Amino acid sequence: MSYCQSPGCQKHSVGYSQYCNSHKARAGRHGHPLQATITAHRLKEYVQLVRGWVARQRQDNIWQLLEGAWAGDVDRARGILAEYRAGRPSFGHEVQAANDLVKVAGDVPVRRVVETVVAMCVMQEYEPRTFKTDAAFWCQVARRFRGLSDVHVGSYWDNTQGRVKRVYRDPKPQAGIALGRMLVRSLGPVGHRIILTEQAARQRVADARHALAKALDGEARQTA
Repeated sequence: MSYCQSPGCQKHSVGYSQYCNSHKARAGRHGHPLQATITAHRLKEYVQLVRGWVARQRQDNIWQLLEGAWAGDVDRARGILAEYRAGRPSFGHEVQAANDLVKVAGDVPVRRVVETVVAMCVMQEYEPRTFKTDAAFWCQVARRFRGLSDVHVGSYWDNTQGRVKRVYRDPKPQAGIALGRMLVRSLGPVGHRIILTEQAARQRVADARHALAKALDGEARQTA
């Protein structure tokens, strides 16, 4: 019997998988057995960064442009579902991803969707080591997106605790990856643009401080 291939794990692998039960389940949910969950609280600073960037744009129609990009994603997802319902050959994971996208789109304000997805892309740029692989990143994008709505949350009665408990319905692994890729395809470039803008702004501030320090040092030498 072989051992789990997740670093540091001493449990036996299960079936034909290279992981134990717990790491196999985590790899399925998160795209990698060691991928940490990106919570809404963890993402908050990047959402605020995105909002600040949008607020500083001189284009009055900036939200129209962003919402237009998102509308394109929704239209493409609806097209995938239409082809599936028409009986055309389809990939199951893409159909599930498209269905999830359309469901959330009909339940969550557009700006909240855009801010969340773009914030995830910005986070990846600033903290690339946070995501173990591309698949893990796409899964986390999908999880944060799906978490914006309760359409994927179920409930059941827990007899031991005597109360109703909520449970999050995870997508199939490949469907989560497909959903994340769909979301990043059009909104990802916005995140990259934000990074470039912020880096340029920081460089201007650094150059100004350097120039001021140099000028003050020159004056100090003249008066010495």
